[in-house]
Amino acid sequence: AKWSAPASADGGSRKGLCGAGLAVRMRHSFLEMAQRDPTRWLVLENRDQSLIALAERVCEAISARLEGRAPAPPPQRSSAKARPATRETLEAAFFAAIDEVETREPDLALLLLTGVPGAAAQQRRLRHVERVPKRVARTLGGLDDLDSWELRRVLASIAPNEVLASLKDDPTERAMTLREELFDRAPREAVTGLDGNDSPRAWDLRERALSGGQLDGVLFGLGGVERELAWELRGLGVRRGLVEPTAKSLSGLTGARADALRRQLWP
Repeated sequence: AKWSAPASADGGSRKGLCGAGLAVRMRHSFLEMAQRDPTRWLVLENRDQSLIALAERVCEAISARLEGRAPAPPPQRSSAKARPATRETLEAAFFAAIDEVETREPDLALLLLTGVPGAAAQQRRLRHVERVPKRVARTLGGLDDLDSWELRRVLASIAPNEVLASLKDDPTERAMTLREELFDRAPREAVTGLDGNDSPRAWDLRERALSGGQLDGVLFGLGGVERELAWELRGLGVRRGLVEPTAKSLSGLTGARADALRRQLWP
């Protein structure tokens, strides 16, 4: 599917308008209150600690306060010099973190595998194929290894939209073949990944999509294409009020003609 950019994180809220400075001022105020009344407040250092370790310390501190005893001291950091990280150690740490997240939030763990190549990532995807095949297909975005293509083939009949979206703007022979094979099941998604593709096969797909009323999908996949027919389709998009897809179709284009259309769309 074609994904729109997410809304701004602040969403116009008061917190967002204040920015990061709000967090700094809140921390400063809390520390001042703790300094004025240390019998009521307890300050715990959270630097270089996992969320789980910090949660355990908070629970211990509350229990100690309720039981009238001193809280247990924090674990001592090792003074041993850390070994320099290698690709292998970083990869092992990444997948260990994925596996830890998977026990609590399997869908989040799957999301974190998006675009990650290799056998270790593929093994973890396969654990979710029967449960959430569409989400698994989305994690294949941009991947071009043999295992990813085999998995696309497995998922093509179950999640055609997501499989096509995972191709992004891949113009290769096998990507185009897959688009043609899945066109009848997902015509819009078959053409939204044709950015920069001015080949006869790409235009055949666009013509099929247009005959089925998929002008917006064609425009979404028309970025970087300078052909006169492409400009006629952009003009048609403007006349039909398809502002967003028409603007997207200008991706990668420079020159007076593209800039004039951008100015027209801006309001």
